[in-house]
Amino acid sequence: MISLSSVLQHPYGGIQADDDWYEIYVSSGYEQVDIICEFSHSQGDIDIALYNASGTMLDSSTGIIDNESISYIVDPASDNGGSRYYYIKVYYANAGNYYTLWWDDTQPGTLSVSIQEEEPEGLYKKKF
Repeated sequence: MISLSSVLQHPYGGIQADDDWYEIYVSSGYEQVDIICEFSHSQGDIDIALYNASGTMLDSSTGIIDNESISYIVDPASDNGGSRYYYIKVYYANAGNYYTLWWDDTQPGTLSVSIQEEEPEGLYKKKF
């Protein structure tokens, strides 16, 4: 089993008390965006979505159990006007529960991720 913290390179910790937005940059040649939001559903539901620079939702994860994930292959030329910036929205119940958001851009077809129960180190949040 792959350790999540060793695969996805950008961890952020937050509290879902309102909509949280994260700006991410997708490197050339690494057009697969993998996103995992870890949380306890018993403390409140959380959903995640991926948007392009124009504000169009490209994909979402809206389950009703612990954790949400998205794996999406972006095409900056056709779905984002050439921009390599994308946006992750963490939203829904606004219950004030804690979450950890992991994301990385990878080469399409090279990453298979499974979630393990472990506490990541050095969490920080980039919110705009």
